[in-house]
Amino acid sequence: MVKPILIIDNSPSNPTQINGLLYYLKKITNAKTIIIQGDQDFSVINRNLYSFCIVSGGSFFYDYNLITSQINFLRNTYLPTLGICFGMQIIVHAFGGTGRDKKLTLKRYGWQQIKITNKYHHHFLFKDVDSKFFAYESHQFVTGNFSKQISLLASSIDGPEIIKIKYKNIFGVQFHPELSNKSIDKNATLILENFIEKFK
Repeated sequence: MVKPILIIDNSPSNPTQINGLLYYLKKITNAKTIIIQGDQDFSVINRNLYSFCIVSGGSFFYDYNLITSQINFLRNTYLPTLGICFGMQIIVHAFGGTGRDKKLTLKRYGWQQIKITNKYHHHFLFKDVDSKFFAYESHQFVTGNFSKQISLLASSIDGPEIIKIKYKNIFGVQFHPELSNKSIDKNATLILENFIEKFK
């Protein structure tokens, strides 16, 4: 029996990101998706029921005090997880880093070049992915202050772009693979697809 997929929606007022995620999920797996808003009580969630979790981006819950239950859930879970944009910042915060360490002068809209850290290029996340690629960004804050629990897998001129929690299959991407146009650059969506293929 195929386990369902858990999506944590941190942008309930903007369905674009969730719709993008659902497109790629349906393309790769027929698993059911369960969507939970980011400020819900996560203590009642049985992690064993799900194959993996995706934490969406969004600006709805920028106050971490509104999502303490989500943060505790992510900190204590061994469920394979991918955080996108603000979802990555939440993960960094949950594991002892500073989730919104630096504010960019201008909000980043559009395509950003990203470089994979050399020693991680053969990681499953980067199967068929170029060592340098462009991805769609939409954010104004970036992470920077990491704890020893966090590994940096890729970066851009703005800062960290892909991270992993050591000893766990928990990842974060600062960009939006679900909104990146494959006709411009296929690599960002390939990273999302590789994650889904691995844990579906």
